[in-house]
Amino acid sequence: MNEQAALDRFALYYDLEYGEYDDDLSLYYTYLTAVASQPARVLELGCGSGRLLLALAEAGCAVLGVDASPAMLRRAETKLSRMAGAQFALVAGRMESLALAADYRADLVIVALNTFQYLTSVAQQQACLRAVRPHLAAEGRLILTLPGPANWPDFLGTPGGLLLQGTYADPSTGGYVQKWFSSSFDPASQLEQVSFIYDAVAEDGSLRRLLAPLTLRHSFRYELEHLLTTCGYAVEAIYGDYAGGEFDGGSEHMVFVATTTEPG
Repeated sequence: MNEQAALDRFALYYDLEYGEYDDDLSLYYTYLTAVASQPARVLELGCGSGRLLLALAEAGCAVLGVDASPAMLRRAETKLSRMAGAQFALVAGRMESLALAADYRADLVIVALNTFQYLTSVAQQQACLRAVRPHLAAEGRLILTLPGPANWPDFLGTPGGLLLQGTYADPSTGGYVQKWFSSSFDPASQLEQVSFIYDAVAEDGSLRRLLAPLTLRHSFRYELEHLLTTCGYAVEAIYGDYAGGEFDGGSEHMVFVATTTEPG
């Protein structure tokens, strides 16, 4: 199964798990308060089903979402279309082969919730960062979030083990969905092979099982700093949480805030 097919399968249950997630919103609002242009222009790479796009559009931003999954984009369009006056556009495509209008500039570029991990080689990571840079406004910022040290052991897990990640009510069936995962990690390549298993149990007790395998790449602090620098960015801050806390060995997140050293 290719990555797009796996992401399309994620779309079926993604909102059950992340639809109400808003822990990171305050981080983006903080940086938007300094934006002079109105409406503020936000580009999200790997926008998924539009969780952030909807919240930022409701805050008055003009949002542009890019995602490799048509199923995710359909869900995002449904949400944004229901909002009166929403300024939005959606583009189907991969982060590393971004193709936007040459004159488009964003005040804020977001790669949220570890989405950068879907780029599984340094070449893909570089291609993404270089493709984005011309679209970042002179005073704009790129915000990229990855797992922090406190989450690395949990993310890598025990090879071959099957762990329950969560159980979520499913209003569409009156039942619930259990999300399981197993993973194995290769330290040499920094690649993690993850299998997500969704068990959807309907109200009548019938079971539907869905498998979504993915490959994720783990990157670390100085690796990312070097990568950003060599791709034309200046690292402005590295946080260990969404509230702007110090990054250290116990941080749950690794949040990079960067500006461009070569404005487009």
